[in-house]
Amino acid sequence: MKVQTTLRNIVRHLLESLTKNIVYSIDFSGVTIKRKGGIGFLRTSNFNIVEKDFLASLNLKGKTIYDIGGHIGVFSIFFSKMSGANGNVFTFEPNSENIKKINDNIMLNNIDNVKIIDYGISDKRENVELFVRKGASATGSMNINIQSTIADEKYYEILEVKVDALDNLIVNNHLPLPEFIKVDIEGMEYFGLLGMQDTIMKKYPELYIEIHGSNSDDKLSMIRQVSTLLFDMSYKIYHVESGENINKDNYSIAKEGHIYCTHE
Repeated sequence: MKVQTTLRNIVRHLLESLTKNIVYSIDFSGVTIKRKGGIGFLRTSNFNIVEKDFLASLNLKGKTIYDIGGHIGVFSIFFSKMSGANGNVFTFEPNSENIKKINDNIMLNNIDNVKIIDYGISDKRENVELFVRKGASATGSMNINIQSTIADEKYYEILEVKVDALDNLIVNNHLPLPEFIKVDIEGMEYFGLLGMQDTIMKKYPELYIEIHGSNSDDKLSMIRQVSTLLFDMSYKIYHVESGENINKDNYSIAKEGHIYCTHE
């Protein structure tokens, strides 16, 4: 399995190197987005269709949105277009290579309401190691268990990046409080939430979180920690892929996929 994963990433890395200057358009949740490089043009319209349909159903018009884990900016551009002229998007991404791609894609789409913050999100300020699979930068992780898995695949690089609590970054950068937060931070979900508790309690934004872990047990532990914290803050949790409302008894349903959380 590890050999297959490594070979897949080598092939992907090669393809991304060959296509890095190609500009093309993709349909993302009904929004046309131009992007530069990558292999998004190889994906069918059914790729992540449940997630895309859910995102398309949200009312984001005029909202201040935080995109935590910006990768190459596809979500940020989607949020920019969905929030419209009166909306604002703040993208948090610690990987300098990804930041360059976000900037390229923002320019391609003539976007002017996205601001990039070059930090990862955790529960405190520090410099940490980010393990990044070559050819799969979306899966770069600061979680030690996921890092171990990436290291076993033997086709990766290690970057030193800055992280901080979202509560600190909002104060230090004089940012408006968010009304919607998307979190995709590869196994750091719980620590990210710990570092944004003040923000959550002030504004009670909608939360859209992808659950990660190195294996099934890690993912179960993550959703248990995340859901317990959110229930304590009086949030309702909906699991996008199953269509189930999550409670303290059935939280294990949400160990894979995305949760959408709203204040009760």
